[in-house]
Amino acid sequence: MFPTFVRAVKKKKPPFKPAGIDSCNAETLERYQAFDFIYPPYQFKLGYMLRDPKGKLVPPPAVVREVLMGFPKHYTFAALNSKARKVDPQGYEYARCSLIGNSFNASVVAFLLGHGLFDMGMLHRPPTAEEVAVPSKPCNLSLDTASTFDEQKWQADRDQDSPEALVRYYLARPTIRGGEVTAYNAVAPSKAQLLRSVEADEWIWNTTIATGWKSLGEHINVLEARALLLAIRWRARSPWFHHQRFLHLIDSRVVLSTVSKGRSSSYNLRRVLSKINAYCLAAHLWPKLAYVASELNPADTPSRAKREVKKHKFKNSGTRRLRQQAGKALQTKNAIAAAQRRAAR
Repeated sequence: MFPTFVRAVKKKKPPFKPAGIDSCNAETLERYQAFDFIYPPYQFKLGYMLRDPKGKLVPPPAVVREVLMGFPKHYTFAALNSKARKVDPQGYEYARCSLIGNSFNASVVAFLLGHGLFDMGMLHRPPTAEEVAVPSKPCNLSLDTASTFDEQKWQADRDQDSPEALVRYYLARPTIRGGEVTAYNAVAPSKAQLLRSVEADEWIWNTTIATGWKSLGEHINVLEARALLLAIRWRARSPWFHHQRFLHLIDSRVVLSTVSKGRSSSYNLRRVLSKINAYCLAAHLWPKLAYVASELNPADTPSRAKREVKKHKFKNSGTRRLRQQAGKALQTKNAIAAAQRRAAR
């Protein structure tokens, strides 16, 4: 049990009569001073402290505060830019803690909103504490879908680790942008955050469509985006897949970020991205992208099948015309030289 989280404000000296100072012993006040008076002194009591990997007593870090407040892990990672994170790692940690201290508990807010909507007649029942605590569990509290949720079937799928339950697990963990799922490595605050690969062998895969690149010469990022476009076109052609969220594994971080944002400064990527957005908008598709390493990507092997690749033919290019003109000039020069040799004889 921890006290209420508050903002982390670094101070040169303690404020006048800080809260709870009368109940603190000498050791607590030493820790209060060692951490630059960032929190009220009572929050540095031994029962409220944690131990870091080096064994030092510290207040709960930002990652712990995020989880306890009902947010996804690393939810406040983008509090500062990469340069600020490298210059002042401690200030970056304090900024993240301040954001959590200024927020409400997400689970409590969801619980209160659910009961408020129930009182207004917009839900057929209020959410329970267990439903709020498990984000991947579909509640289906609205009046039009109240009879479509089978609690026993969902619990059985969850206990048996079914593919559907695994997909729901990832879909319930989006990032701040919402276009991709959260799978991050644990890194220091001063380091860049890297995506962690999803374990693709958790599912059983079958090859539905396999093809090679239709043309050469495009950048690999554009080709990866075209592969995603092919998968979305395959989904969009069947009404059975319309109006759905789906999880898609991709091994290109560039395409993952571009599609998640829905925009790009690259003209070549933007051409393919506009088609992806159009198909998703027309078929009401909501792709959730997850990063998978190339060596673990189940679609990597089928895409490398030996197929005939069409090469670009530059029939009317300026380079070919220059070559033809140079060849004709050389032939003319050789003919003149031969005529001169014959005349000399």
